[in-house]
Amino acid sequence: MLLAVSDSFFTDFGIQKQYITEANPLMAFIYDTSILGFYAIKISLPCALLYLLTKIEPKRYLKLLIGSALLLYSVVLVQHIYWLSFVF
Repeated sequence: MLLAVSDSFFTDFGIQKQYITEANPLMAFIYDTSILGFYAIKISLPCALLYLLTKIEPKRYLKLLIGSALLLYSVVLVQHIYWLSFVF
């Protein structure tokens, strides 16, 4: 959750300051339509995943998918930190 919230905040900050653009075309459309909707989706999807994981028995492939998602969020967070280092 912390990674999802951080990603949302840093992405919004970067777009607002025109340092970055949203790479995902669907999320870019949602951001242009409603910033609140952008935050709602960026944060609700990991929440939904966490909720589902409490309702089903974790299988090996689910653990692999969750690990992959965490790795991807971590890479995105490192990218945010990298471009922030040029801004400040």
